[in-house]
Amino acid sequence: MKYKKQIILIFIFLFFWSLYLVTNKINENRQANKLETRLDSIIKFNPVFSVFYTLYFFEVLIIFFIFLKKEKTLRNIVLMLVISTIIHNIIFLIYPVVIDRPNIINQNFFNKLTLFYYNIDKPYNSFPSMHISLITITFLSLYFYWNKRYSLILLPLYLLTAISTVYIKQHYVIDVIAGILLGVLIFQIFKIKNKLSSSGFFLFLLNFLL
Repeated sequence: MKYKKQIILIFIFLFFWSLYLVTNKINENRQANKLETRLDSIIKFNPVFSVFYTLYFFEVLIIFFIFLKKEKTLRNIVLMLVISTIIHNIIFLIYPVVIDRPNIINQNFFNKLTLFYYNIDKPYNSFPSMHISLITITFLSLYFYWNKRYSLILLPLYLLTAISTVYIKQHYVIDVIAGILLGVLIFQIFKIKNKLSSSGFFLFLLNFLL
């Protein structure tokens, strides 16, 4: 089958990404911490940003289309994303964080969209933001391994997505900062070593499946 390996990579990523839902459910019954700062209290809830939050899915999945014909590069990027999801879920279990959400009454389009995300993503697994780490890695991958000019054109969308997580009260400001730093750190570790794959269990898993 054409692109068989790329399709397998998509399912590998989705499997590890789905672990978020498991830890999110586990933390629902645990005592969690709050990391609200004065800046968080200043930033008022704005459901319009739920539209930009939706871009998250596009910004992550786009790499599977852009690098569809570059299986080796795609495999390396998926490895970074998988490592990121594992690190995040470990942190979520060790240090659960909860965020207070507004009571939404008015059922306009933006509120309904926000409520949709609230229903599938409980207010746990806040710190650091896995959403932000993943789009940080995907943006850096696009910038360094695809096209710098086109990547910069897409940059405002990534920034709006990051901002949206705070405005719809999915994350604290510190969650976003930590998510960016962790995403950059993971990417730089791979880039500095000039190898987007490493020996060990994850490379073995990818090679075995592919």
